[in-house]
Order: sequence, then C-alpha cells, then structure tokens
Amino acid sequence: THLAAIKGGYRLSPAASILGVNDLKYRFEKIMPKVILADADNVEKIEEAEKAANLSIPIKIIIDGHREGWYPLSVLDEQNTEAEAAQTKPDDNLFLFFTSGTTGMPKIVCHTQLSYPIGNLTTAAWIGLKKEDIHYNISQPGWAKFAWSSLFAPWNVGATIFAHHTKERFNAAKTLSLIEKHKITTLCAPPTVLRFFIQEDLSAYQF
Repeated sequence: THLAAIKGGYRLSPAASILGVNDLKYRFEKIMPKVILADADNVEKIEEAEKAANLSIPIKIIIDGHREGWYPLSVLDEQNTEAEAAQTKPDDNLFLFFTSGTTGMPKIVCHTQLSYPIGNLTTAAWIGLKKEDIHYNISQPGWAKFAWSSLFAPWNVGATIFAHHTKERFNAAKTLSLIEKHKITTLCAPPTVLRFFIQEDLSAYQF
C-alpha cells in the first residue's frame, strides 16, 4: 500500500490495528477516506466507526477472508499491471500520519512525496544500516515508525527487511530466538522491548 500510494499519487493515512472504534471515528471525520483497506479482524470496528462518522460510502477492500459490502483483495488482480506512475510533484501530500495524542487529541502530520522517502536517508544513517544488513523493526503497521524503519530506511540502502507477524502478546524469549535464527544484524525497537530483552539471559543466544 505504501508503494502503491507513492506510485499512484494517493494520500495514505496508515492506522494501527490496536485503534478502537472512537479512534477510527475521529480519524475518519478528519480525513474522510475514499478507500479503506483492512484485514478481517478489524472489519467490524471499522464498519461501526464508519457509521458513527457518517461517511459517504468509501470503497472497501478486505485483504483476507470475505465480508458483504467489501471487495476481496483479488479484485486488484483484474487491474492493469502496466499502469504508469502518476505525475506527482515533490510537495504533493503523501502521508497523513496521526500523532499518538499524548498532549490532547491526535494531530495530523503531513509528509510529501519528497519529504518522507528522501528524509529517511537520514534515518538509514542514524540506524547505521548497510546493504548487507538484515533489519528487524518491531513496530505495528500504522505508526510512522513502521514506515521509516520497516520500509524507507532499509529500502534506501538496499538492506533486507525482516518481518514477523503474530497475534500473540510480545514474548521476549521468542523474539530473541527469531533474531538468533534469522541472523538479524540490526534492530529497531521501542524502549519497552529493550527492557524486556535485558531481563532475559542474553548469554544463552548466539548473535
């Protein structure tokens, strides 16, 4: 979706799956989306938020499973695979991120077709990424951290992106085993994760 938004000239507003109905309603009222992409686990609260926000009916695409009123992801297979990129300008809006809302209601932060992809050259340098790295970012899709560390920073330098999807609660031991097994060389994670890690017996792992 990130790459499609860039190429198609669309504005993308990622939303974390942990958001509740009121969180989604607030975002819907602010940005009035024309298309919603979601997985089956989040459909019900999206529909509830959509009704509460009184949206004009957007196109809705479900990426797994089936739901009345939603298009399956396979509908994209019927589209032209040779579509040309939109003629975007550097200052065209690309991302509409919402802040976490720690100082009041969440605010919209706009990034452009230029500011985000190019700005994350700095991120790659800050994380210390190189082409031969296997990079693992522990962040839920929907936050700006996911965009910069799970896509743009490693992509800008040609590094490999490691992704792990789970619906379980965070488990430090399992995560450390993943890092060991897949020979992860660089890691980006929030402080909470690092606190969990240092409570484990790190000497038991070969990094």
